[in-house]
Amino acid sequence: MPELNLLNLRLHASLRYSGMENPPFVGLGRPGDPWAALGLPAEGKEELFVFEAEDLVVFDPDEGPRAARPLPAPRFHGRGLALGEKAEGAETEYALPKGEYLFMQWRPADEEGLLAGIEFFAREAWWEGAKATGPYLIRRVLEDGKTATQLLRSCSPAQS
Repeated sequence: MPELNLLNLRLHASLRYSGMENPPFVGLGRPGDPWAALGLPAEGKEELFVFEAEDLVVFDPDEGPRAARPLPAPRFHGRGLALGEKAEGAETEYALPKGEYLFMQWRPADEEGLLAGIEFFAREAWWEGAKATGPYLIRRVLEDGKTATQLLRSCSPAQS
């Protein structure tokens, strides 16, 4: 696996997605390629998977955070909306608000690579004492013909 780095990201504008809550698939597709069942987003487009923290990462008192195996079903799956674009039909919208996020990008080749990245992110955040909250947000973007996977978790104070 290539070197992974946990970074801080300041999102200056909200990112919006159109999709569905509690999609009827488990994990992110099977077998082998975690994205195979969903197809790739178009070049420059993106999609988002939202996972509840307690579903995606479990805490082992002896070992610290571990990625849940098998990969659980996401709470939301959607495709990115352009500025001013509206969701069509009965789809649900989800937005990543502007703010501070823990961030990591990698290119997993299979589900184990995806889970290893999630586990690295959770363990590094725990080890560094990062105050990340809320769901785990997995973005998938097609860049230069290759899929980049990004994992984010909010560090911003909760908004009322």
